[in-house]
Amino acid sequence: MKNLYLSLFMACAFLACKQDQATVTPAPETVAATKTTQKTTPPPKVMTEATLDLTKYGIANDSRNVLGGLKVGDKAPDFELKSNRGRVIKLSEYTEHTPVVLSFFRGDWCGYCTKHLAEFQDNFKMLSTDKRTRIIAVTPQKMDDARKMASDMGIFYSVISDEDHQVMKDYKVFYHTTPEYNQKVAKAKGQSLNAYNNDTEPVLPVPATYVIGSDMHIKYVFYDPDYSKRPPVEDLLSALD
Repeated sequence: MKNLYLSLFMACAFLACKQDQATVTPAPETVAATKTTQKTTPPPKVMTEATLDLTKYGIANDSRNVLGGLKVGDKAPDFELKSNRGRVIKLSEYTEHTPVVLSFFRGDWCGYCTKHLAEFQDNFKMLSTDKRTRIIAVTPQKMDDARKMASDMGIFYSVISDEDHQVMKDYKVFYHTTPEYNQKVAKAKGQSLNAYNNDTEPVLPVPATYVIGSDMHIKYVFYDPDYSKRPPVEDLLSALD
């Protein structure tokens, strides 16, 4: 009798063990399905300038555009132009003594641009004295208008007019605008981009910002075809540390 009870107990224990294994072990087809799902999940899309519809920012599909921006580590192209105060500015002479924040803006008619220029002015002491940095703002707009804007806004840093567009091209921020965007500006502001820039064609820069070191190499880049975007001053201060 005792052997009979022992045999029954061992049989029950064996059946219970098999049930536990069936509960915790997934079926082979379930494992295969999980692996297949993981392998076929597409990676997130990375948006680049080539994949964007630039016309929504007023940028024409024009083979003469020079876009893409310079990169960190690139050597900054030198230039020599007259500022709003009548001084001739040579970039390489500035960088001999201090880093330079070089910022492109579209014109005094652009509210995003004037707001950004005002932020530079609000932080002028911190940038120029505490960080020992020079600021140069570049525009395709006529110098007379750029000079008046700087005076009205109380700007202490240098503003230069790139009337032949060479600096914009060298820094890869130059583009022709769409006719629709030129008309939009003319309707909203009272005159076309041609008139603002004293030019035969409507052209603008991507409002990029570069920090250029004393070795004439680029230490920081903010480049975005969306003209409503600008770099936070905090990012520039960090780049200058």
